[in-house]
Amino acid sequence: MLNAFLRLLAITAGSLILIFFAVVFVRWMGFQQEFAAPPHAWFEQKYWNVYAPEKPCGKVKQPSDPQTMIMVTVKSSEGDWIIDCPENTPIDDLLKSSAHPNWILRVKAHDSANLDKLVEIVGNYDTRKKFGFVSDSQRASRFLRKKGPQWLYAADPASLLRLQIFTSLWIETAMDFWPDFVLATNDSSLPTHLSERIAKELARRQKRIVWQGDENPLIPVQGRVTTSAEH
Repeated sequence: MLNAFLRLLAITAGSLILIFFAVVFVRWMGFQQEFAAPPHAWFEQKYWNVYAPEKPCGKVKQPSDPQTMIMVTVKSSEGDWIIDCPENTPIDDLLKSSAHPNWILRVKAHDSANLDKLVEIVGNYDTRKKFGFVSDSQRASRFLRKKGPQWLYAADPASLLRLQIFTSLWIETAMDFWPDFVLATNDSSLPTHLSERIAKELARRQKRIVWQGDENPLIPVQGRVTTSAEH
């Protein structure tokens, strides 16, 4: 009986030691990777100021700083893409009427339905404007990235949850994390709540962290979302 117990104890201890060294090795291998920032004009800016107007319908107030990104929510309606507001302003009309060069579109979509139309609309402004996309749907984000690799993409909740899981296993350095930036919050119930270790890893990968919320961030960030056009 004692021999069987000691044998089981030895096997358990040996397994734990192997797991420990496996984690250390995987983490070390991840640290050997080198990352470069995307070849995009926004990554030449030290800090991202993101203006999310409270009433985005019609003509949006233009920020005085042309480097500021204007963020509006868009949704599909009767085959077109419109600003999510009572006036149902087509995103094409807003982009056409504004000379502002930098835009982030928060896309309300569960899948890739009608996203080809959005890609077509936004693509018409590629020579004059720069775009970033935010979506809660990983399927929508990946579809847009495939169609528009020249644009930037925020991390969706599924990608952030996966990052949180890898971080809890201490192997976040080895995981594939394709998004370009993260909209972070202080809500600990959401995957957008980032620990200092995650923030450090994202910085190592040259990803941008943009803070959403009235509170002061508890982690280093490289941008902030506000409802004011002036920063």
